Amino acid sequence: MADDHRIKHALKYINNRMNHPLTVDETARVACMSTNHFIRLFKKEIGMTPAQFIIYKKMMRAKMALATESVPVSEIAYSLGYDDASYFTRLFKRHIGKSPQQFRQSFNDRQ
Repeated sequence: MADDHRIKHALKYINNRMNHPLTVDETARVACMSTNHFIRLFKKEIGMTPAQFIIYKKMMRAKMALATESVPVSEIAYSLGYDDASYFTRLFKRHIGKSPQQFRQSFNDRQ
């Protein structure tokens, strides 16, 4: 995936902090880089910006939780570091194409 050790460190940091709010500035500091340089190198190594990657990873975890757990959507949102469940729902719909409830229902319909 990533060749640069700083980006590898940032990826590990992102994966370990998935249940917290994450910012690109904070992740760049962890990688010991300026934010702009970090964004450019991250995109070169991973193929998307850090912000896009963080959202992607959180949406993948949300999909897994919606498919395997029966907890409320708001609990999933909070477990991924989102303080606002309605913002999480809008973000999920924008990236996945369905609301969390629609995704869960469509997954359950396939079972």
